[in-house]
This record gives sequence, structure tokens and C-alpha cells, in this order.
Amino acid sequence: PDLPLIYRIIAESRIRKGYPVTMNFDDFRQLFDDFPGIYKIFSVRDEQKLAAVTVAVQINQNILYYFLPAHQAQYHTYSPMV
Repeated sequence: PDLPLIYRIIAESRIRKGYPVTMNFDDFRQLFDDFPGIYKIFSVRDEQKLAAVTVAVQINQNILYYFLPAHQAQYHTYSPMV
């Protein structure tokens, strides 16, 4: 996945909503390096353009934790996270 783009979408979405950006890009990338297969990225696309992304954490076989949901501003009216 394009981690810089995904991080940018997450950071911009949090700033737009007034939430703090609690992780810098290097720490974000490190999650995927340190825990391969545990952190997963899911996306919603409008053809090739990313409309929304989320990072999920595989806690165990039965639990997938929805973490860092975000969407691009122009897709807000479509509720892409739903």
C-alpha cells in the first residue's frame, strides 16, 4: 500500500474534524514493519482514487479492531466509512 498517501488522508481527516494527529508518519510506517500481517489497510475507492481508508488491527482470530478511519473531504456526503 501507498503508506504516505494513506497517512496523509488520515492526518488531513483528523485535522478537519478537530482531532489530534497522535502519530507521525515514521511511527505509522513502523507499525507495518514491526507487526507484519497484524496491521491491515482497507480502502474504499472511486475508480482509482482513494475515497476512504482505515487501518485495522488483527487482535486475534475473532477480533479485528477498527483503527484510524478517515475519508477524503470531497466524499463526506457519501459517508464512505459506513
